Amino acid sequence: MSGIVGLYNLDGRPVEHTDIQRMVDSIAHRGPDGSGVWTDGSVGFGHRMLWTTPESLHEKLPLTNKAGNLTITADARIDNRDELIPTLNLNGRHRETISDSEIILAAYEKWGEQCPEKLLGDFSFAIHDKRKHIIYCARDPIGIKPFYYYFKEGKFRWSSEPKAIFEDKTISKEPNLPLICLYLLNRFDEREETLYKDVYRLPPSHFMVLQNGQIRKGQYWDIDPDYSIRYRTDEEYAERFLELFKEAIRVRLRSHGPVGALLSGGLDSSSIVCTAQSLYQEKSIPDQEFEAFSIIFDEFSCDERSYINEIIRQWPIKGNFFTYEKNLSWIEFDQANYYPEVAYFPTLLIIGPALGNAQQKGIRVMMDGIGGDDLLGMYYTHLTDLFFRGEFFKLIKYLLSVTFDSSSQSPFSLFIQYCLKPSIPPPIKIHLRQFLRHFRGNGIPPWFNHSFLNNLGIQERLYKKQKRSPLQFPERSKQEVYDWLRFGWNFNIALEMIERFKTHFDIESRYPFLDRHMIEFCFSIPAEQLWSTEWTKAVLRKSMEGILPESIRCRRTKAEFSAMIDHHFNQKRGNQLEGLIQSSSLANLGIIQRDRLKKLFENYHDGNTNNSIRNTFQHFLWLEMWLQFTISPYYTKGDDKNGRAC
Repeated sequence: MSGIVGLYNLDGRPVEHTDIQRMVDSIAHRGPDGSGVWTDGSVGFGHRMLWTTPESLHEKLPLTNKAGNLTITADARIDNRDELIPTLNLNGRHRETISDSEIILAAYEKWGEQCPEKLLGDFSFAIHDKRKHIIYCARDPIGIKPFYYYFKEGKFRWSSEPKAIFEDKTISKEPNLPLICLYLLNRFDEREETLYKDVYRLPPSHFMVLQNGQIRKGQYWDIDPDYSIRYRTDEEYAERFLELFKEAIRVRLRSHGPVGALLSGGLDSSSIVCTAQSLYQEKSIPDQEFEAFSIIFDEFSCDERSYINEIIRQWPIKGNFFTYEKNLSWIEFDQANYYPEVAYFPTLLIIGPALGNAQQKGIRVMMDGIGGDDLLGMYYTHLTDLFFRGEFFKLIKYLLSVTFDSSSQSPFSLFIQYCLKPSIPPPIKIHLRQFLRHFRGNGIPPWFNHSFLNNLGIQERLYKKQKRSPLQFPERSKQEVYDWLRFGWNFNIALEMIERFKTHFDIESRYPFLDRHMIEFCFSIPAEQLWSTEWTKAVLRKSMEGILPESIRCRRTKAEFSAMIDHHFNQKRGNQLEGLIQSSSLANLGIIQRDRLKKLFENYHDGNTNNSIRNTFQHFLWLEMWLQFTISPYYTKGDDKNGRAC
């Protein structure tokens, strides 16, 4: 995790050193180990450095090649260095003196616009190509490293965080009202728009070229839906999975100092921690200091310390425990003052004390199990595949198996939802939805201001076909996983907020489950390797035999945080939440109806809750605090288009 910024004046006006320096200074928290600024006429690059790898200790950015015609600024970790260094003729020097940015620059010289497809790792970078008079930008396949940009009125500005873009005071800091509405409606499939009007993300797995005053984008990588791998036995699948998993962890353990891991006691994070220990034991990587960091609970059933202790007993790991009830200050509402660009979610902020402790210990790299559920969970659409293939005996076994012990749905309801409903012909579905709309309404909650939504065209965005890739997978279950990886909550919101939060602790997250080769493998094997009649994540569980404690390897339950969230919102912060509703900026903008949302909260406070209601107030809090602490001090236009003060 470092920070990049840049600007380009399309009218040819020279970049002032102070302009790019202000952008760099605004993201100082992303890189305490140094900064750099480079300008050349109408182009300026900036960088904030965080040392996380041995090679980064020798890295100076922005970097210009020997010919003086290519300059790069990058936030990158390249994992296939050993392969690329000889291919790019970078041999002849000690490898620790060859930086990842130098490898990217050499890859661009050799392969041009398609260079990102040759890179494995997490990266976000911009290159000024003086030969072609272009700015070339790219982002890693999953979007681990952020890239935001503004392109309007002869200005091109980009950064690792939107705040740097607004150092140009001629750029108005305005909320993106349509996207706010969609987020409140639990729609998170927008990959490019951000909460700021006119500020966009470069989508994952894409490059972008600015040339002759025009932007052109291209996708350099995607999953091949027709590629498949078939082995003879479950053991062979597990063996290959373990090879890839070990390599994904090994390359992410590359660090110039001690390494940490967020350990919950669940299957995913536990598999990472135990496999890392096996790599140290095998001498596959130099033995570094390694510590686990865990949040535990004294009063809630989501406590998993018994599983965490099993891991610590099996492997020589130092565990660090942080009790939720003793660190409640971390989830106070006023945390939005300290981290205004970070979404207010209690389940994110509760890791604050662990991150703070890791920072004190000099840990810059934190392993994380995010991605395991998304890639390997397979959810219930696997039932749809079985139904349409006519594998009814296997379907019945699934429905009646212990796999669903922790499900809140009965086998009958699962059969209706995932077998009968998908079998309804599309024309009939359309007429059925239109008929039911007379009884159910249009799906917009009553606490929304419907006329405001109509003015913004939200109805049309909700009912038009969602923008999806033309990729179509033979199995519906894999199509759902693909859509979730591309358009889901974790990959459009959660990863972004986790990354932004951890920057305040000088920590870079690394996600082995989101390794490109891991993803390609999991999409190429039979769905039954992900969901067997016994349990989900079958291939992971099989591969972890002898590595993971059996109580965790065979675990079928997951920690459930809803009780903790309900208690926090209702018992601890009920009055404050009610006060935020009363003074709501969202209501002042005309998006929501204050009285109706207050009524919903009263019902919630009385114990009438479900995931939908809980999510409503989580999203309300996030967006309300973002408006009040990030937008309101700057959004001084007076009234919006609907005549309401912001």
